[in-house]
Amino acid sequence: MKSLTAALIFALCSASTVLARNTSTDTPTATNEQLEETFRHVRDAASQGSVEDQFKLGVIYTNGRGVAPDKAQALAWFRKAADQGHAGAQFNVGVLTYAAENVVAGANTEALGWFHKAADRGFALAQHTLGNIYASGRGGIPRDDAEAVRWFRKAAEQGHAVSQAYLAKLYFDGRGVAQDDVEGTSWLRKAAAQGHALSQVYLAARYGLGRGVEQDDRQAVRWYRAAAEQGLAQGELGLGLKYLQGRGIAQDDAEAAKWFRKAADQGYDLAQYELGKLSLAGRGVERDQTKAREWLEKAAAQNHAEARKALDSLKSGDATGLQQFRLLTY
Repeated sequence: MKSLTAALIFALCSASTVLARNTSTDTPTATNEQLEETFRHVRDAASQGSVEDQFKLGVIYTNGRGVAPDKAQALAWFRKAADQGHAGAQFNVGVLTYAAENVVAGANTEALGWFHKAADRGFALAQHTLGNIYASGRGGIPRDDAEAVRWFRKAAEQGHAVSQAYLAKLYFDGRGVAQDDVEGTSWLRKAAAQGHALSQVYLAARYGLGRGVEQDDRQAVRWYRAAAEQGLAQGELGLGLKYLQGRGIAQDDAEAAKWFRKAADQGYDLAQYELGKLSLAGRGVERDQTKAREWLEKAAAQNHAEARKALDSLKSGDATGLQQFRLLTY
């Protein structure tokens, strides 16, 4: 479980910033003629001073629907709308001018200013982005955990699921706020209830461990399943482990193997390792050393240490090592 939790934390903290968009210009089934007509209509309205159409035109130039993509034109039209107080446009100017790789102090002052303008108008994406910037200290902007908490909280209180998850993580770690597993779990539950799959897995893990919540394997199964049914590999692995252990649900090796396979087919090394063990032990699948070797090799190729040890025992014919591996495993 420790490796699973570490993987979740990494994934949770790796979200990227995306542009705000206007869905009225986003019609995937439109013909080229319709897209070009929409572009001309929006361009004309934007040229006449319509703030919303200036924003829409920036989105069209960004996406290249009805016109060739043009970042410079997109930025120019976003700026026109941003200067008139359009929060989505202010956010997009920030996104297009922010350079995370530029670590020179003050390099992203303009972008930060636009994010603050949008965030002060209650734009949740901008509030989340500010939280992310201050939590990571990227782009030459000093890390400030208290500011990260403040902005994540603002977005979280508007129901922004990813911000709820980030805020939970800060509570768990005691960064910018007093460490509090119960409060962190409360925010995590809010994100999970909105269908945020990583939060569902992390909440399941906390139910399984009894961290910030009363230990409850049935609840752990519930949340692992919710994430697994969204196709998240970590959820599929967690659900498979519960079936294998018979904790919170009837023990079932075949179901465990089924869910491990789903995650393993996505390239998840922890699931590949578990499938290798099942194949070696003949649980839920036929005993097959060739299959076991294949799955263990996939996991080992991703630097899974235990998979490498098992492979070494298989290759050397070390019966004692394999027996210890089986006993350690199940």
